[in-house]
Amino acid sequence: MIGNVSLKLVGTIIATCTVNLLISLDVTMVNVALTSIQRELRVPVGQLSWVVQVYSIAFAVLLLAGGAVSDRLGSAPAFLVGSVVFGVGSVMGATAPSLALLLLSRLVQGVGAAICVPSALAVLRERMPSEQLARAIAMWVFSASIAISLGPLLGGLLVEFVSWRGIFVINVPLVIGALVLLRPYSRIKSLDHQLAGVSPIRALAMWSVFRYSAAIGGIISAVNFGMLYALGIYYGRENSAVVVGALFLPMMISCGVSTMLVGRIRARIADSAVVTLGLAAQLLGSVLIAISWRSDGAVSASAVLLGFGVGLAIPTITANLLSAADGAVVGLTSGAFTALRQLGGVLGVAITAAMVDGAHGRVDLGATGMTCATALAIGIFVHFRAQSRERRG
Repeated sequence: MIGNVSLKLVGTIIATCTVNLLISLDVTMVNVALTSIQRELRVPVGQLSWVVQVYSIAFAVLLLAGGAVSDRLGSAPAFLVGSVVFGVGSVMGATAPSLALLLLSRLVQGVGAAICVPSALAVLRERMPSEQLARAIAMWVFSASIAISLGPLLGGLLVEFVSWRGIFVINVPLVIGALVLLRPYSRIKSLDHQLAGVSPIRALAMWSVFRYSAAIGGIISAVNFGMLYALGIYYGRENSAVVVGALFLPMMISCGVSTMLVGRIRARIADSAVVTLGLAAQLLGSVLIAISWRSDGAVSASAVLLGFGVGLAIPTITANLLSAADGAVVGLTSGAFTALRQLGGVLGVAITAAMVDGAHGRVDLGATGMTCATALAIGIFVHFRAQSRERRG
């Protein structure tokens, strides 16, 4: 036993956190590698966004289907299936000789991620004692924060000293390790259990509960993913991959720090104030980026506010959503919320990509920053309006 948790349960936590870390790493590391991918595969700048988009679209669209797979096969078998699919996509990406095959590999990775994410929390809910579940979920969430913090720098090191293909190769041994740790739980549910699974259609009934959370979460994701894409091109115009990773690092570290602190902050002030603070920090950061675009250092420092705001707002919104959800559809509610956030991210990258000068590979950070600030101002309005309705109701 380790801290009142058996070695088998420790293995379960490590396996689910490892794959969650890889899924998150695949977003941040690819942004750092975009310039190198463009040069080696001779990709027009205007098409680079698809390297990010295909993964995000597949992930978002298939999340509810991934939840259904988990309900029918069982959470652990579904998690294993998703991990294998994600690993196969990683091998395809590492060996892709063209943009078309690279995009296919990203599609396969997105399918695997869409199966893994809904099933991972279900694995923890089924395997962990109730008194240890909250800690296990916190570790699972924090694994994504670690990936967000270290992804740009790790991606930069791999691109600089190995190849951009290294960001895919690194996934394979870690996926194999996760499969070994969860292999004892791989028995597929019987048909009776499959038929007893919760239908994804029931998640639609939760719309009235999570529409506010989905709106705010979608706006934050659109801003975050759009800005990550823009900064990846902006930083990469004259810098090495390692420098690009280092410039991303302050933003990512601030997100990890606020994720760790948000529980203590929520204990001291109302959740509505925490969300307001998070949105306001992101808005200020977007404005500062818009007016400081001439200096890499100034942009990197301004982006700290973006990362810090995300770490405050998203965990708070998610916790409130899951608390309000019916126990029978918590997993599907979480999947639907994640899907809408991913779709917001896809929209954000699409809007940002439209601002890129395809002929010269330049991005207008002034326009990008003000567009993000406008979106966040709308988010703050939606937030205040929802709080006003709640007080009147």
